[in-house]
Amino acid sequence: MIPEARFFPAVFVAVLAVSLSTSVKGTSCTKTGRDNPQDRNGTIKLKAGVIFKSGDVKPVARTDFFVLSKDLDLISEEAAKNLNLPLGVPFEQYLDNLAYGSAELKAWIKKHDIRRFMISSGNEDVKQSLYSSIFNRRDFLDVPEFLDWLRSNPPNRNGVTGGLPKYPVSTGDRAKDDKAMQKYREAVFDRTINVEFYGLPKVSRWVVSMMDDLLKGREWLSYTDEMIRRRERIADEAPIIAQKYTVKVVKTSLSGEAEIALPPGTYWLSNLLPTSVGQSSVLWNTKLVVETGKTLIIELSNDNAKEIK
Repeated sequence: MIPEARFFPAVFVAVLAVSLSTSVKGTSCTKTGRDNPQDRNGTIKLKAGVIFKSGDVKPVARTDFFVLSKDLDLISEEAAKNLNLPLGVPFEQYLDNLAYGSAELKAWIKKHDIRRFMISSGNEDVKQSLYSSIFNRRDFLDVPEFLDWLRSNPPNRNGVTGGLPKYPVSTGDRAKDDKAMQKYREAVFDRTINVEFYGLPKVSRWVVSMMDDLLKGREWLSYTDEMIRRRERIADEAPIIAQKYTVKVVKTSLSGEAEIALPPGTYWLSNLLPTSVGQSSVLWNTKLVVETGKTLIIELSNDNAKEIK
């Protein structure tokens, strides 16, 4: 009986060993058979270069490209909101929001599109043409800032205000003051455009001086510059915000190439900040749709750049 007692445990151990061996092998097989997340990836083959007018292609070498989960344009909008710097503001709305300037002056600026004088500042002929086209109307004499300038710049025989009438002094009698002001306004208007320049009307020197004093350097003439300044600030802020939307970063080779493995999905590929290539500066923001097991070839060039300077 004792040998039998020893025999059955031995058989039991042997059967248990076989059972455990089978179980371990089965587990191993099961693990091997599971999907590997990397097997579901797609591949991006990237090549970036700038094409010059000569036809030569300059690779965008040793440059970081960022795979983003959000469109760079939307990231820029987020940056603009964070900085409280709205873009695409119409000039009229921008002008209305300025803290200075009377309502009459703002209406006059809108009516005559005074932004045109920015481009004419260095060309006297163009400036004369523009000025004579708007000062042939009396409406500028309804603007308090113009009347204040005339009052602050009395007639000077040898100066730019030579020939202008004296600004009327209040008598305390409203009817007389109104009549004197009306007469003064007519006299000023008569001396606004009084010289023929090559057969064309020419504004007096005091008009140019008045415009320079009142409008030069003012923000209402710097609308375009202000929008550029806002874009630059937003462009600096966007890459900082983009960090939370960055899925992967890859650096191009000397030939401007790189390869990226990504899970299926929609992404945006960008260098975030303009990259200098030769005399050009290029920014990309390209949408990618990655599919399992497929290779997507992306060529970044002038043709699909977001902006190039």
